[in-house]
Amino acid sequence: MKCQFLHVSDIHYLVDYSKSSCFYAGIFKELTPPEVQIQSLIKHIDFTNIDFILISGDLTENGDFSDYKQLKVLLEEIFKNTPMIVTPGNHDDIKAFKQGWLGIDADDSAYNVLVKESGVNIISLDSSSVNYPNGIISEADCEWLEQAIIASKSEPTILVTHHHLLDSQFSMPRAYYTEKFVRLIGDSNIIAIFNGHTHHFYSGEFAGKPYYTADSVSFSTELYCDNNVYFVQRSGLTFCSLENGKLTAKRISGTKTTKRFGVFIGQSSINAGHLKKRFISTEQNEKIVLKEQKDFLKPKKR
Repeated sequence: MKCQFLHVSDIHYLVDYSKSSCFYAGIFKELTPPEVQIQSLIKHIDFTNIDFILISGDLTENGDFSDYKQLKVLLEEIFKNTPMIVTPGNHDDIKAFKQGWLGIDADDSAYNVLVKESGVNIISLDSSSVNYPNGIISEADCEWLEQAIIASKSEPTILVTHHHLLDSQFSMPRAYYTEKFVRLIGDSNIIAIFNGHTHHFYSGEFAGKPYYTADSVSFSTELYCDNNVYFVQRSGLTFCSLENGKLTAKRISGTKTTKRFGVFIGQSSINAGHLKKRFISTEQNEKIVLKEQKDFLKPKKR
């Protein structure tokens, strides 16, 4: 058996970004729209060979049902109607998602689903929570996951969450979970785990299983020598292939720019409790880049 799929994450789409918070509205005003970035990333991909798309959360930037509805239309066109399996993130309103994306009556229950595409079982586990922005895998989620694993009947299965699961991979706290969740994964037929949230690509292992975090297709963040965390335009997605039980994942990166759009002042970790945020104008960004270039050229002190 062979199948190929894409892993996309953290789109942060809005029809009109001016309705987001003032800080983020300023950032998104300067960024290339995520749908345009996606089109650039996939321009060399032949979708006749792509079996499905994983989208691991933050489809919108706290959007309403109309944002989800429009995003689905755009992505169906961009991805040539390839099946999409989605997982909500911390910037997704679960009711609006269900109304706009799924077209069903809305409630705020977790969106946990098991689907099968091209001989592969896909478990979408909703780690988002209004009360836990860093993500949580609850006891109820574990009970549901256990039944989903049983239902997958020992066939190749992949797990998708929004929030990352490893402490070591990024400065943002991982999702909360118990040892039961780790045991369930380790003892299961799950062959790989996919997530997003950090906006930074990562590959490793979790509970002995291959583990991948995707870049964002919207923006990223970087810590600079001035101890500030800056928003930068950088996008990426992951091209995955599964053949005879062997999974390979290739990162596809977009063009990175030196322009910065916003800053968390004096924060080495973007999880700090009360972040002081500031939008950076084009002129300010040019001054910052110029100063860094001058500092780099200064002779080192002995």
